[in-house]
Amino acid sequence: MHNGDVLILASGSPRRAELLTQIGVAFQIVPADIDESPISGELAADYVQRKI
Repeated sequence: MHNGDVLILASGSPRRAELLTQIGVAFQIVPADIDESPISGELAADYVQRKI
């Protein structure tokens, strides 16, 4: 990245933010507003297929 560039972190993960801070990457946290809840009774394979 060029000096002054800021990475958009589309995750609220504190660990990801910590990792980027440790390596000196400037970033802004903008978590995506996405419901990733499984449907009641949904099989794991069906859930994953729906996500890709």
